[in-house]
Amino acid sequence: MQSDIILITYIYCIGWLTIMFVSFYVNTQAEGSEVSAELEFLNQQNLILSMENKALKQRLESLAQEQLIKYRKFLQYELSIYIFK
Repeated sequence: MQSDIILITYIYCIGWLTIMFVSFYVNTQAEGSEVSAELEFLNQQNLILSMENKALKQRLESLAQEQLIKYRKFLQYELSIYIFK
């Protein structure tokens, strides 16, 4: 009788531990999936922002070139006025 109670308690504890382990494992897998999804999202966002950054740098370079051309034309104009006075 005593050994039966010990055996039943032992089986109950193993069952409980198994349930706890499975629950922990499932939660860990779910969290891992969430982290993977978040990481994938952040990687995509990083790629998009990198492309936008590259486009903005190109636009800035283009504007700088335009500004340089305008400034050179202005200097040429000013110089021509000064020379022909």
